[in-house]
Amino acid sequence: MRFCLIYISIILFHTMCVGQDVVIQESEVNKEVVDLYNGIASNHSIEDSIYFYYNKSLLIAQRINYGLGQIEACKGLIELNKGEGSVYEKLRYSLMLVSLEEKYGDENSKALAHLNLANLYYKERLYTKAEQNYALGVGYNVKTQKDSYNLKLGVVQAQKNLAKYAEALSSLKRVSLMSGLTLAQQIQVKKERADICHELKAYEEELLSYKGLLSLINGTEFQYLEPTVWNNIGYTEKYLGRISESKNSFKSAIESNEEKDLTLDAGAYYNLGLIYQNEEKPDSSIFYLERSKAISNKINDYEGQSKCLNLLAMVYYQNNDQFNAGKTVEKSLNLANRFGLSKQAAQAHEIESFIHQELFEFEEALVSYKKYLSIRDSLSTLEQNNKNKILFDQYRFEQIEKQLRLIWAKGELDAIDLARVRAEKEVQEERFKTKEKENQLALSRIKNSELQAREQLQELLLMEERLKVENKNKELSLIQRDNALKELALERERLVISENQKEIELLAQQNELERQERLNEEQEYQNKLKLVFGALLFIVLILFGILIAYRQLKKRKKKIEMQSLIIAASKEQIEAEKEKSEGLLLNILPMGVAEELKANGSATPKSYDNVVVGFTDFSGFTMISEKMTAVELVHTLDQIFNEFDKIIDKYGLQRIKTIGDAYMFASGLDENEEGKPYDSVLAALEIRDCINAYNSKLSLDEPQWNVRIGLNSGSVVAGVIGTNKFAYDIWGDAVNIASRMESSGQVGKVNVSGATYEQVKSDFKTEHRGKIKAKNKGEIDMYFVERK
Repeated sequence: MRFCLIYISIILFHTMCVGQDVVIQESEVNKEVVDLYNGIASNHSIEDSIYFYYNKSLLIAQRINYGLGQIEACKGLIELNKGEGSVYEKLRYSLMLVSLEEKYGDENSKALAHLNLANLYYKERLYTKAEQNYALGVGYNVKTQKDSYNLKLGVVQAQKNLAKYAEALSSLKRVSLMSGLTLAQQIQVKKERADICHELKAYEEELLSYKGLLSLINGTEFQYLEPTVWNNIGYTEKYLGRISESKNSFKSAIESNEEKDLTLDAGAYYNLGLIYQNEEKPDSSIFYLERSKAISNKINDYEGQSKCLNLLAMVYYQNNDQFNAGKTVEKSLNLANRFGLSKQAAQAHEIESFIHQELFEFEEALVSYKKYLSIRDSLSTLEQNNKNKILFDQYRFEQIEKQLRLIWAKGELDAIDLARVRAEKEVQEERFKTKEKENQLALSRIKNSELQAREQLQELLLMEERLKVENKNKELSLIQRDNALKELALERERLVISENQKEIELLAQQNELERQERLNEEQEYQNKLKLVFGALLFIVLILFGILIAYRQLKKRKKKIEMQSLIIAASKEQIEAEKEKSEGLLLNILPMGVAEELKANGSATPKSYDNVVVGFTDFSGFTMISEKMTAVELVHTLDQIFNEFDKIIDKYGLQRIKTIGDAYMFASGLDENEEGKPYDSVLAALEIRDCINAYNSKLSLDEPQWNVRIGLNSGSVVAGVIGTNKFAYDIWGDAVNIASRMESSGQVGKVNVSGATYEQVKSDFKTEHRGKIKAKNKGEIDMYFVERK
């Protein structure tokens, strides 16, 4: 509010200075001089002189109430401030022009004045006021198709920014029905429709708009837009889960980029790398990401380089290449710190913490994760500050508008007072003239009776003058009434300003409360850290004390009975730990393998001829991980895999392992047990239904978990690898084919090989899908299965 008052004071001071510098002679107070000065200003080249003549013209026109002259001067001053001029000067003259056009202009002029004011509001992000003025302009008769289009499209864009998407779509339909739309206008309409459909999550409609745009620009001067359209199609198809079509669209964007927009190429290659990373095809992902990084380096796009390096580090990390992952993330951090890329630095520190955890470097992982949290909190605070600044700027803009309206209202009141003084002066002059005429009439009666006819004429003139006086009195009464109305309006505006001042004070109090809450949260976080470190120190001291006590007990050899009790207790603890270890061993290994491992210290790999192997994987996992924090992601995966374990146990199957978001299970690995194809298919269908039920509980803004499932039957080799960390695994063509069944399947479907199909075809409803190529196996049939 203080800034608003300072600015208004500056406006008033400037107005006073102009009034002092611009001396208006009485001989200049006429319409011809106003038109002359407007003409001089429009043909002048020096900015100060243009301002001087337009301002002088405006002052004279206001003095004589010459509307057209005021409009012409106001338009000139708007044009003068069009470029880098003060936004508040633009607002001042734009509001003045709307007021003048509403009073003196035709419908087309009124519409254009509202269009100019709406564009100013839109630029300053005051979308509600922009929508109102665009709508007012649409309500008038506009001469040109271009102006009518701009007004109607302005309504659409303002509604879109206000998140009134349904209304924006309806308004856009009215724009599309306009006759005589140019090709550029048709293209813009389709772009706006695609944007609105995307916000409404109507991705099929968005895709139709982009495809219509492709056919519209084909073979025209706008063909250069084709790569951008293909790029947008790629994004939309990715949202629809059509990964293969999305990849083809991004490739089409690159192929059609004849003008070699390198920024677009870099983005398309990055998206391809991201898709292949989601599909767990690291070689292809690295190839496209390296190309994107090279292009970003060529055009000095340091943010793009850092993004590519972060994603490359994730690809290496997911493929257990921690060395290259660490080197790559280090390059990304150096680049981000050098050029102040906070967002990329935060992402790099998060990936760095994952790498340290994988290498069991927990202290370094904690340091990296703290850096990630610190940068993330700083970015969040900065974003909130920017939002608050935008809100304050908008509020300040509105306040200045209201202050300007108050100034004009006061000016109108002053003008009314001046008109009243002038009217009273004219009335006095008329009365003096009337008295003088009456005296002259009396003298003429005394002097000459022959002048009676002239006297009658003078009496008629006197009556006419009296009527004029009466009319002047009536005008004075009307002016006084208008003055009273203006005073009421001025008082109303003052009340509104008082309320707005209270609002901004409340906003400041809320910001102070939020700051105090953030300080309290930071203090609480520091207290928690102190508590954790204190607990760790306490544990270390306890351990140190236990160590000292243990040494003292060793020296006391005479206390045999006490030693016996300790030994007995130790034996019981060892037995309990042994039972616990055996339980854990049986959790991760079949019983036969576990017994052999306990007896011999190793287990001999075994072949199994009739095994059913299953794989599950989530499509679009990377997109899900980008929308969730690391803690939320791990917690959700843990919940889902626990449900998978229950289903696997229910049908007597065995979980082999999980790899990231992939889950592997099998049947037929125990002694004297055949594979269970029927139970395996039932378990796979129940896993699919479990995920569908989970998705149905999610809100619209939460990411969906789309699962693919593949099964195959055949022979495998199973065994234990490792010495310190035991890992039970299975190998063979049957495993590879099962993996191909999963990757070649579709979301929400169970895809089985021909071998499994032959075992379950009489028990389930099946659909033949065709063949896929498998290494050393030729082409293999695959089928979708469903319950009958």
